[in-house]
Amino acid sequence: MFGDKDGDDGKEVVCEFLFDTGTCLATENHELHIVKRNQNDPAIYIIGIAGFYAIAHASGLFGGIEGPFYCGKDGVYTDTWLDDKLPVAAKFTTWRKDIERPFTAVILLSEFRNNSPFWQKSPVNQSGVRAATHSFRKSFRSEIDERQAQARALGASLA
Repeated sequence: MFGDKDGDDGKEVVCEFLFDTGTCLATENHELHIVKRNQNDPAIYIIGIAGFYAIAHASGLFGGIEGPFYCGKDGVYTDTWLDDKLPVAAKFTTWRKDIERPFTAVILLSEFRNNSPFWQKSPVNQSGVRAATHSFRKSFRSEIDERQAQARALGASLA
């Protein structure tokens, strides 16, 4: 389950998960986040947006992204949100080299916004991140499922 790799700055990074595919996911690189919902529950690892990128790149099938894009009630999407009011939705698209059509995910802020510190500080950014994670989950479902199964086999919870 654990291993080492070189981080972006050349320093050694502890891998919380080193998978059969050679993909390493680490909290130091923001690929994983450790979350404990309450004192009675065990800590779980949540795949961060950098982890989704790592899994997609490791597949060799990552074909690119578009987004995030944000829209108001008018339904017109833009890549930069400058309005004082929060956007209504966020959209993100991923491509796979082996599939002709892209995978687009749209999320509504009203369905995903919560009171976490990240959402309180930067709700626009968090809506884009949420749309991106949904798009990656749609386009790289089997690769993500494979890593989650490997983590469970090691006795860990990877969401």
